[in-house]
Amino acid sequence: MHCPKCGSEHESKDRFCRNCGTSLSNSSIQNTSTSGDQSFNAGQHNVITGNHISVGGGNSDPVAYIDRVKTTPITLGGHPVKVVWVIISSVLGIVGSIASIWSAWATTYQFLWLLILVLSGTVLLIGIALSRMRFARLPPFINLESNRSGEIFFTKIEGSCPKCDGVLKLREVGPKDNKYTIARCTRNPDHYWHFDPTVLGEP
Repeated sequence: MHCPKCGSEHESKDRFCRNCGTSLSNSSIQNTSTSGDQSFNAGQHNVITGNHISVGGGNSDPVAYIDRVKTTPITLGGHPVKVVWVIISSVLGIVGSIASIWSAWATTYQFLWLLILVLSGTVLLIGIALSRMRFARLPPFINLESNRSGEIFFTKIEGSCPKCDGVLKLREVGPKDNKYTIARCTRNPDHYWHFDPTVLGEP
């Protein structure tokens, strides 16, 4: 037990502190305890020495850290390509393709314009994703990111597996119509973590 004023150690039968003389009979010395929410509670004047305090469980999964290992800006004529350019050009491509398909229907060129229409639609979806999330992924290896200025980059994202010596790489899992991206270990596929692109900051 300890004195509530100076913290000096004393025995339970002592009525006064041997160091400062404070009365120990009316001191409200409380025991420490842990609560169900893994918090730590102690009395106002408790002095804790020579003890180890553990708060929370010890069986939580290790945290995986990933980062960009390569960033390449996309440029056109020496100027950085921006998200707004991608969106505008894809919309123009869609409109032009629809008009051309209508005029070239039942000719040998209709399949070419259909292909351009599909590509323009894909580019538009990428531009919308970059505008909203600043991250878009073209499986299995291509990552596209944008900064606050709208400039677009090719990026490579990897990390070290905290459970083994494998490398974490981005992979798509889930049903065909509802896939999502995870960081999965190349050595053990059972080692994986959900991927949140917002933790990476700006490229």
